[in-house]
Amino acid sequence: MRTLYQIIFGVFLTATFTLLSLNVQAQECKLNQHPVIPDCVKGFGCKPETGTLICIQGGKPLGEWKMVQGKHIGYEKTYDYMGGYTEQTVDENGKIDGLSKRYSAQGMMLSEREYSHDQLNGKSHDYFSDGKPKSVSWWEHGTRKFDVDYTQTGDIINLMCGKQHYMEEDIALCGFGGKPATNTLTVILNGTKDVTYLNGALISTVYHPK
Repeated sequence: MRTLYQIIFGVFLTATFTLLSLNVQAQECKLNQHPVIPDCVKGFGCKPETGTLICIQGGKPLGEWKMVQGKHIGYEKTYDYMGGYTEQTVDENGKIDGLSKRYSAQGMMLSEREYSHDQLNGKSHDYFSDGKPKSVSWWEHGTRKFDVDYTQTGDIINLMCGKQHYMEEDIALCGFGGKPATNTLTVILNGTKDVTYLNGALISTVYHPK
């Protein structure tokens, strides 16, 4: 009878060999239907062509990239090992610039974020796998200004308001509608608390322990 250690070690070896076999499989890349080396996406070994670079490995897609004169600029779509994928655009330095969307293997959107040269800048939305909102936030050049986080059942677990109105979601939550706004937050293991904001400023907190 195998010991628990032997079982765990066997699982580890199986996973390791599986990953190694995936890595051994050669990547196949084509730019405008012509074979190129995988490093082409990094700007190495590419002819100065404009078009779409597509790479696969073991019959599965790795991604596609817009190439401009042999350099990746603009749209890209990259896949993770679970089949999920991210669509976004990058600038001439390879930094995310514009809207970035991440999807599950089933095509459900998991996040939608606005970037400016690799820094979060603007709206940011995250979703649970069933499409329900997980978090909504507003960023300015990498600094978070507003944030609200939810449980999968829709309860608020965190709320951070800014000193000014940034997006539609903060009007009712942060009291920018001309009157105080009270929200009930679920505090894990400790009950709930009511927080009241007016024009983005926290004016009262009332705890309700379990």
